[in-house]
Amino acid sequence: MPVKLTIFLIFFCLIFMFFVYRLILKGKILIKYALPWLGFPIVMLVAALIPNFLQKVANLIGIEVASNFVFLLEFIILLFICFILTSIVSHQKMEIVSLVQELSILKKRVGDLENEKIKESNK
Repeated sequence: MPVKLTIFLIFFCLIFMFFVYRLILKGKILIKYALPWLGFPIVMLVAALIPNFLQKVANLIGIEVASNFVFLLEFIILLFICFILTSIVSHQKMEIVSLVQELSILKKRVGDLENEKIKESNK
């Protein structure tokens, strides 16, 4: 891997990790949601710092060019992140439905109590 590319990857990964870290500190993203995003630069750092390792793993699974393996690896990571985000969205959707139902029940109870109080005060 060319030296310029290695330096660029290291610089990009460090900036990206710093950006995610700042979002965590500011409370804009929860740690459990940031972990997959921290996995991306860690994999890229390993690839940049140990290029022979990347080539050996690529050859091991039958990929001749290490850059093709990097693209495959990043595609798999992004698929994993998309799956995690889909899972989170699904869970939040179920939570929203539950909260809307609970809110509707509480509004009905409040309305019933107000009607009952009005009837008692009219007597």
